[in-house]
Amino acid sequence: MTQSLRLQTLALIGQEFLTRALAHGGSLDSAMADMLLAAKPTSGREKAATALTGRIRGDAATMRQGARNASEGADMATMIKNTALSLGESLSEMQTLVQSVAGGRINAADAQAAFDGLAGSIAASVSGARYNGISLADRAGWNDERLTDNGDTATLPIRMGGSASTFSLHDLSALKGLAGTDLAGAYSQDSTLGDLTTEISQYIGTVNAMASGYEALAGLYTSQAKHLESQADILALAAARVIAGAGNGTPASGASESSVKNILIDLLLRDQGKVIDTSS
Repeated sequence: MTQSLRLQTLALIGQEFLTRALAHGGSLDSAMADMLLAAKPTSGREKAATALTGRIRGDAATMRQGARNASEGADMATMIKNTALSLGESLSEMQTLVQSVAGGRINAADAQAAFDGLAGSIAASVSGARYNGISLADRAGWNDERLTDNGDTATLPIRMGGSASTFSLHDLSALKGLAGTDLAGAYSQDSTLGDLTTEISQYIGTVNAMASGYEALAGLYTSQAKHLESQADILALAAARVIAGAGNGTPASGASESSVKNILIDLLLRDQGKVIDTSS
């Protein structure tokens, strides 16, 4: 757990305190009480500590769920990347066949079976790319309430802690149109074969760009998942220390909820510098 992550988390907590104070026209102390204290006051050091840390423990749980969601986003992006790479390989083989027919190095009829096999594989990959039932590359499968269909793209919200990320999907169903191409018929002329080669080249560029983009996206989601887990660990540890301190008698006999709150602040800010000015 790095020093920078600790400082960033503490700064976020401090910002929350200050924002609440400014928004409601109250003092910093009352804003902290609103955030950390239970709605109904309780007596006893351990009950007070549990109430004080309830919001923090809840935030830690939210961050952990956000980390899991971010990990799923990374898995989904990785699946699309792998699908795009596989499509790129099949398209390259298909392009080689067409170029060979156009150059007279192979007979169109002899190349047809291999071409059809590749076209079938491509269509199956586009239709079959799914994650948790979500169609990743075929608009035909976007009649899913989790998705917003925008035509050539669809979007899926991914909740990560207190924010949401929009995951975009791109339609590759046009690739399925390569199935049924007759190399010995409609594409028997050199000029038409050249057009087909150009079309396939464009598809190759598209899937290669997708593979690169989703690989980067997977890395970003993975980093975010680790970051949220680290923040959750910091908050959970601070809450656990407060509760443990209350149980061990750290607060003086008859300690108030306010004094337990001060213990929480001291634990959060220990050796980190005063992010929050507790003197006012």
